[in-house]
Amino acid sequence: NEAITKLDAKLQEKKDEREQAQKQLIDSQTNCAQKETAHQIQEKQLKKDAEKFQAASKTYTERLEKLGFDSPEDHNNAFRDESQIQELEEKIDTYENEVQDLNETISGMAKKFEDSPYDPKKLPQIVEKEKERDEEIDNIHKAIGGKQQVINDLKEKLDKRQELEGELQTAKLEKDRWENLQKIIPQSKLRDFALNIMFQQVSTIANVQLAYLTSDRYQLKVENIGKLSVIDKWNANEERPVETLSGGESFLTSLALALALSELSQGRSQLNSLFLDEGFGTLDAETLDIAIAALEGLRMQGRNIYIISHIQELTRRLPVKISVKKKGDGSSTIETKG
Repeated sequence: NEAITKLDAKLQEKKDEREQAQKQLIDSQTNCAQKETAHQIQEKQLKKDAEKFQAASKTYTERLEKLGFDSPEDHNNAFRDESQIQELEEKIDTYENEVQDLNETISGMAKKFEDSPYDPKKLPQIVEKEKERDEEIDNIHKAIGGKQQVINDLKEKLDKRQELEGELQTAKLEKDRWENLQKIIPQSKLRDFALNIMFQQVSTIANVQLAYLTSDRYQLKVENIGKLSVIDKWNANEERPVETLSGGESFLTSLALALALSELSQGRSQLNSLFLDEGFGTLDAETLDIAIAALEGLRMQGRNIYIISHIQELTRRLPVKISVKKKGDGSSTIETKG
């Protein structure tokens, strides 16, 4: 019984599957009939469209032949874009305008010939007048060239004049400045003023040398041009004329002034050599020692000191000596020592 029951259940299941399959078959048959119907309709539409295409193709071909095209490719190549069409239209308009201008010119020329018919005899006269007109034009051009050269010369002279006016104005300003200066300071006073400034500079530089040469005892004071006084720092800054200095002190003062002048006049160059020709004969022994010590100090500063002297006391103290001795025949010999 249990087996029969299972078989009945399985049989029922198969029946259900069969009914489902039959239903699907009916649905498939229905769909197939619908597809066949639609296919038949599409075939009819395709046939109609093919007939329309053939008719349109025939009409297109006939029109191409009528317009002068051999193939559809020629027709496609004949198409132009907007810029090309615009360019062609502009060329057409230009051509039409030129044609219109030429027609007007032709009409005007025709009217002239109607008023005065062409006469071959007048042609030489016309050619002659044309030559005369050409000569007149050449003369006018030459005259224009001459006038242009004159204009260029005038411009050049004007530029030079403006340049000279600028220089003249500068010179006038300089002249006015010197005239005003001359009115304020006469020539002699201006010269004295400049000399006084120079004298002050010389004395300032000389005081530096004099302080070294005299162990910072004496100092020069400028009262006016060419007038000096000396200040004795060792004697309570006593001020007295330079004439009161002793021979050795005067020599040292003169040496300081000479060094100041050489330093002031050298500019950017450097004067490292000093030549002294005599000047030591009036010095006593003490002053001579002071002078030699001062010159030795200058040598220690890097200067080369050259002394020309006949004083034996002085020459004995020089480290390097060049002695010149006379001979009996009028010649001389040179001997170097040191």
